[in-house]
Amino acid sequence: MSFPKLFFSVVAFVGFYAATAQVPRKIIVEHFTNSKCSICASRNPGFFTNLNNQTNTLHLSIYPSAPYSSCHLYQQNPVDGNARTNYYGVYGSTPRLVVNGNVIPNIQDYSAASMFAPYQGLTSPVSIHIEQQKFGSDSIHATVVIKAEADNTLGSMLLFAALAEDTVFYAGTNGESRHYNVFRKALSAVTGSAINVPTAAGDSVTATFSSAANSSWNFNRIYTLALLQEASSKNVIQAEVAARRSHL
Repeated sequence: MSFPKLFFSVVAFVGFYAATAQVPRKIIVEHFTNSKCSICASRNPGFFTNLNNQTNTLHLSIYPSAPYSSCHLYQQNPVDGNARTNYYGVYGSTPRLVVNGNVIPNIQDYSAASMFAPYQGLTSPVSIHIEQQKFGSDSIHATVVIKAEADNTLGSMLLFAALAEDTVFYAGTNGESRHYNVFRKALSAVTGSAINVPTAAGDSVTATFSSAANSSWNFNRIYTLALLQEASSKNVIQAEVAARRSHL
């Protein structure tokens, strides 16, 4: 599978930044689900209520082929959906949750606020900013800026950038008719592309991505999401979504 070409650049900013200028670390939930899965239909509502009660929390729904390869949303992004699922080793059943790169046991109560407790109030030495431009109704350009807010030794990390659709209206056979933040396409490698995080506070690194639209998307609802994670542990250091931009 080929991916859009990436361009990286490092920009130094002049000025004083305290070495302890950490910023809030956002929570990103990668939610593996399926539009034909009756268990998903029973567990997802409680999860979404729980999710919506959290702060600084992002969400991405991913549709793998198991347990139902006939899932319509899986079929619209089959390679990326399965690859991201296998990346975390959760292929085979749905629903499954991965929070900030950590696999949540499937026996966990997804509606319990305690599930998010270990990830609330954490900080990060980096921030992510995404500038997104849409051209007409058929292409999108995204610039992802990772800025060191504090001196750090993070070094080489993985940047996962993707396009998501905020709401897909589709009547799944399990009774779910609205599907939120649906993973539509990987802009980076689906397991993340290597990027060196600046070590000095105030410096930044930039990655740019471009993609054509797909006829199965509602392009007005498409947005860019990015997360930065450690290669070995898969721990997410920071995550962000783009502010909406008008078409050009």
